[in-house]
Amino acid sequence: MKSDGAKLKAALADGEKVTITFNGDKTKAVNPEAGKMSSFSSWGVAPNLDFKPEITAPGGQIYSTMNNDEYGMMSGTSMAAPHVSGGSALVLERVDKDFKLEGSARANLAKNLMMNTSKPLTDQGSSIKPLTGKTLIRLAGREPGSCSCNPHCPHLLS
Repeated sequence: MKSDGAKLKAALADGEKVTITFNGDKTKAVNPEAGKMSSFSSWGVAPNLDFKPEITAPGGQIYSTMNNDEYGMMSGTSMAAPHVSGGSALVLERVDKDFKLEGSARANLAKNLMMNTSKPLTDQGSSIKPLTGKTLIRLAGREPGSCSCNPHCPHLLS
């Protein structure tokens, strides 16, 4: 817990000797923002009347690498992009294997597969539930992070 970490930090700052023992127990914490669009995400109708974004991925409060050999929480497009890029690569691999398409036909099929297997999201903070077009990318027809298969998972898009 963060409060425990703060106590340890304070004790160390006071010059106290601190001992930590790990016994192998694991703790899980529920993320109340999981599955929701980040508050900083833009979404809605674009000038051409399409709904944007068309595909999304987790991008808020992502534990990631930082400068100087450190790790920390970061948020933004740069955190969601690797998830979408990796998922897109897997879908394109499947399109290449099974459909042998090239050019725009290849890209359009991959996009349609991702959009038609994604999970629609709605604005939970509004009394009106518009169709926003924002969808959470899903691989293997499952929720993100629920498939433990390798990158060549036979469940992909099944």
